[in-house]
Amino acid sequence: MKGSATRAALLPLLPLLAATAAGCQLCGLEPARCLPPTDTFGACGPDDYCAADGYCRPVPRAPVSGECAQQGEEVGERALHLEVENGGAAAMGDPLGAALPVVSCGSDAIACGMDAIGAASDEAFVPVSLRAADDPGTTAVLDTVAFRSAQAPLDIADGFAVEVVFRTPSVPGSAPIVAMSDGVSGWELGTDGSGYLGFAVGDQVLALSLPTLRTWHHVLCLVNTPSLLAGGDDDDLLCVLDGALVQARFSGPSASPLFDGPLSLGAYADGVAAADAAVAELRLWPGDPFTGIDTSSARQDALVDTANRRLASFHGMTVTSSSSSWRIARLGLDFAGDNVKLQPLRRADSTRFETVPARWPRTAVGPDRAGLLVERFVQDLADPLSAPLGCYAAAPAGVRVPGPGDAVGACELTAFSVAGSVVASASFVPEQDDLTFSAFVDPSTEATLVIGDTSCAVVDGELDDSGRGTGECELVRDFADGWSRLIARADRPPERAPYAATFTGTVWSPQIEIGPDATTPFVVPIVQDEALTLRGIRIPDLISLERLGLTRGDSTSVTATVVPRGDLDLGSITLSESVDFVRNLILDVEEVAPGVPAGGGTLQDPYGAIEMRGQALDWNGTAPLKFGVDLGTPVARCGDECNAGVGTGNTASPGQWEVLKIGGSGAPFVLTDVDVHTRGTPPLDIAFELHAEVAPTGCMLGRYPDIALVGCATGACAEGTTSHVVWQGDVLDTQPGPGLGETAISGSLTAENLDLPVEALYLEVRFLPAGDGVVLALDEQSTPFVSVVVLDGVLYLERGDVRAPFLVLNPDTESDEVLIPYTVVDGTWVQASCWVGADTVCGTNLAFVEQTGATPLASTINRARVGEAAAAVAFARVWAQAADTPSIDIIRLTTERTATSFGLGMRPRRSPTVVFEGRRTETTTSHDGATFKVGPSWPRVELIDDAPAYVSDVDAGEQLWLAFAFDLVGESRGVLEVELASLPEPDGQFVVALDASDSTAHLLDGLELTLTSDVAQLTRHVDDDTTDRVPANITTVTFDDVRSPMVDLSWRGGVMTAEAGDGAVAVREVWQFPLLGFVQLAAFGSGRSDGIDEPRWTALRHLRLSSR
Repeated sequence: MKGSATRAALLPLLPLLAATAAGCQLCGLEPARCLPPTDTFGACGPDDYCAADGYCRPVPRAPVSGECAQQGEEVGERALHLEVENGGAAAMGDPLGAALPVVSCGSDAIACGMDAIGAASDEAFVPVSLRAADDPGTTAVLDTVAFRSAQAPLDIADGFAVEVVFRTPSVPGSAPIVAMSDGVSGWELGTDGSGYLGFAVGDQVLALSLPTLRTWHHVLCLVNTPSLLAGGDDDDLLCVLDGALVQARFSGPSASPLFDGPLSLGAYADGVAAADAAVAELRLWPGDPFTGIDTSSARQDALVDTANRRLASFHGMTVTSSSSSWRIARLGLDFAGDNVKLQPLRRADSTRFETVPARWPRTAVGPDRAGLLVERFVQDLADPLSAPLGCYAAAPAGVRVPGPGDAVGACELTAFSVAGSVVASASFVPEQDDLTFSAFVDPSTEATLVIGDTSCAVVDGELDDSGRGTGECELVRDFADGWSRLIARADRPPERAPYAATFTGTVWSPQIEIGPDATTPFVVPIVQDEALTLRGIRIPDLISLERLGLTRGDSTSVTATVVPRGDLDLGSITLSESVDFVRNLILDVEEVAPGVPAGGGTLQDPYGAIEMRGQALDWNGTAPLKFGVDLGTPVARCGDECNAGVGTGNTASPGQWEVLKIGGSGAPFVLTDVDVHTRGTPPLDIAFELHAEVAPTGCMLGRYPDIALVGCATGACAEGTTSHVVWQGDVLDTQPGPGLGETAISGSLTAENLDLPVEALYLEVRFLPAGDGVVLALDEQSTPFVSVVVLDGVLYLERGDVRAPFLVLNPDTESDEVLIPYTVVDGTWVQASCWVGADTVCGTNLAFVEQTGATPLASTINRARVGEAAAAVAFARVWAQAADTPSIDIIRLTTERTATSFGLGMRPRRSPTVVFEGRRTETTTSHDGATFKVGPSWPRVELIDDAPAYVSDVDAGEQLWLAFAFDLVGESRGVLEVELASLPEPDGQFVVALDASDSTAHLLDGLELTLTSDVAQLTRHVDDDTTDRVPANITTVTFDDVRSPMVDLSWRGGVMTAEAGDGAVAVREVWQFPLLGFVQLAAFGSGRSDGIDEPRWTALRHLRLSSR
């Protein structure tokens, strides 16, 4: 029947076709003939449609503003390789700058290693385990010899850079460690009388750290001598200590930075040597290694990145990458910057400990390979354990961290005992977690440790495990000077299991811990609440590489090789899409069945997790384990080399791995290498960016809409190059729309003969309401299956028989959690936007709400209807979408698309970013001499001085809220760039607020940048006691003489810098703020001060938040 109907329809055309075949005198002038309505034989071109008169006619299109194409079409592979190996410290001898080659101890530069500094002593161990076993790892001990350079004085008149790996003295006192100074002029790295570490050049001093006695450090300093002689600026003296930029600077007594004497270690001429200090590496370069890097931030970044890479090299860590953008964000975790941890060193069949900064990595040697030691983060189990576990005898200053064999570092105890019940903490689950009780004891000590029914003792230097019960007892004897470690292990003791410890003699670091044994004793943070405090806590090992520059795509292969330290409940190797760790690919070893471990990983985001495990693992207890994950199409298969298994999986959306994080969360392990291979398109920039613009052509995921109606001068136009929809019906009128450069039409229009299969879709329609009825309907055959309708004045989304209202914030309350159905108002413009599918997210204007309980569509759109209940329509667009798009991407994509449709061009990172307009009432917006009423949460983008800008009035509740997560802690430098249309008028202001509050910790933390007509002001609010028993800490710093509407704010490690540019002029001050951590919410808008009746506002052109 269908064939017959088609044949019948063809009969009238046969004479015409025959004439055409014989020759047509008008063929060059008239359009091609076709068979309406569907152009059965494909006679029309790609940009034409078959009109009802049987001719191919051009599809009417709106002018295209901007290209719609997927960015980064190039497909390629990129890789990252991290490896740790013996002898890596030699890499520190590489040049610091391309123009300054390293010269061995000679006339132009000093590059002295351990053997060249001076007399060696067995008393000092270099704090890395990667030296060969027959190398004692000795270095110069500065109270043994004060080294004097033999060469002629170095010329540092043009500046210099100096790098030192050194150990501070064990006794507080004025002690130069490395110097070219007579004690007045010149420069010096050393400690003052209280043990504070500093770097002084002439009369300028950088305070490097609080007292850390007998602790190893790495420092790289850059000095601009001519600038210091001329009076100085902010960047003529820069130091990076243990990976962190130091900016705490002050002036001392007047002195010259120049000194014509020799370089010395440990003492001035005829001075007192530094007690117990040591130097492992020393290099000095005359000149400026960073010539050509002129801006303040760029020089700081270059110095920090260089220092971190060289410190990594000192520990044998090498990184090779397809991209030059990668940087080391952390080699260890320490927000305060003054904590320390213990590095276990194996020398001559005995183990001893050196104290290193918490910001350092640690090294260890496995059976076959050297690697990075990674240990979990475990706190003590709270009172009453904290007192006995804090058993440390201290040096006179009360700040040194003791170790076995150090007399001042042990507790002299007689008949010391405690008893009580285990106190559950956040990380202790009764009957689920193991407990370990241990203490280091000297050869003459007798001790007994008890947990539940497990009792372990050492008597006359021998282990007595007769009372071990259901647990285990062990005496580890490989510590220096005859010390041993008594360990009692309880296998998942019951809740409130009793414990007790009895010691007679000398013990060190009695500790109780959760889970597997730790490799080292507790370390002692020396700073807490600005006071020196001794407390048992373990500092976590955490190594983080950022900005990896890998591809953006579905294919990832990642493998890691580790050497477990006795237990397979390891920490993790994590790839994260951005610094907020929202979507992660986590490599680890887990039990796939009781007692059956397997390697692999988990693809995880806030909406779910996909487990990927390889084959069951048969481990001999000592061999290295190699395991990984192949995500999507494997890029580089691990094959038989992965003896611990490879998990496989898929992701429906492209990933962009920007962070490699190695952290301890279980048993200790030694990491020897990590390999990451990706295939896809070039990566997107990691930044949140918003700029006002004339809204471009509808574009989503690099595609024009599948169905589009856009008002244009000729009526109802299709859009772009892929929508072949033909709208039928009468266009009654055209008029300006509420958006810049926008045209709206009046009329009820229909597109027939569509064939668009959909399992999920995104729709948007902007209209002027006119009573109840259908605004946009998508029909299968003649039955609506998705519609936007107005019923009784309320805006709804209908899916078959299911109807859900669009929601908006309640204008009668200030709560952000009270939502009410959106009631349309005739004559007031509104936009409805929805992602419809298994997850449904809908928004009214620029405010989104997630709707649950939806199901995939699995339908075909055959007809679209627009405008039945609208006085005017500016546009209606529909894109078919993938049904399995992850929720995390749905939120990001709907936000990005809707903000762009309002003229707020948005380039978010890959994270669940949400932007919404905070105004809860209707208002008006104007352009081209016309004024339009717009509804709540409609952002106003208007022309200011002939250029688009986001306009807001805080007094009317107008401001944009940005919800996301952004890691700006530690050495990640946060940058906030703001460009206004102009400075605020007198008594007006523009405010950007960043919120880093942590609701789980009841910590309020926020920063505000306020711009007025001539002043920029920073205000910091910190409240770590939300019960109001302690008032919030509010700090304000003012930057005067702001002359430009462009302001950049940057901060690194809590140090804020504001720059207001006016051509080549900048106003810059530095202020030390407390640490600002994970930014979760930002808001910006403008307003008028109290007492001003007429509206005064400023307008935003561009805002960008990034980190590096």
